[in-house]
Amino acid sequence: MPFIPTYCRACGIHALMSQASIHGGEAVCSGCHAAAQILPGESYGESDVALFAELAVKLRGITPSYAARLGVELEGRSSAQAGRGLRQLVKLLPSLAILEFSVADQRTAMRKVEGMLATLLSSIASRGHSGIMAAIDVTPAEKDVKAR
Repeated sequence: MPFIPTYCRACGIHALMSQASIHGGEAVCSGCHAAAQILPGESYGESDVALFAELAVKLRGITPSYAARLGVELEGRSSAQAGRGLRQLVKLLPSLAILEFSVADQRTAMRKVEGMLATLLSSIASRGHSGIMAAIDVTPAEKDVKAR
């Protein structure tokens, strides 16, 4: 059974959810029961759930702009040598170094890790492009002071 990448905006958790638990294109976070966003990308197997969760934890706290920068390293991953993108990411984010060793010489596993990272980084980067502008609170008194 396929597992689909999701992101819950309410609790900020990325997770793989069983396709059977997604009804009518709607996913529900298993942690807080809020609506979870289904992420574009590859689907995975049940044995991949723990790895996806581990990667999500390792990436927690990076900014959307840094996620976008890291994501550039994975562009063209399907045509590049397996592991190239992962090696580049390890240079920029040393907390991923253990992954490089755990999937070394396993082309399929490297591709899977790179796919998961691409999905997660894209999700994180997209949070910086919500289309909502931050409000700037300038009271009339402050405008008068600035104008003088």
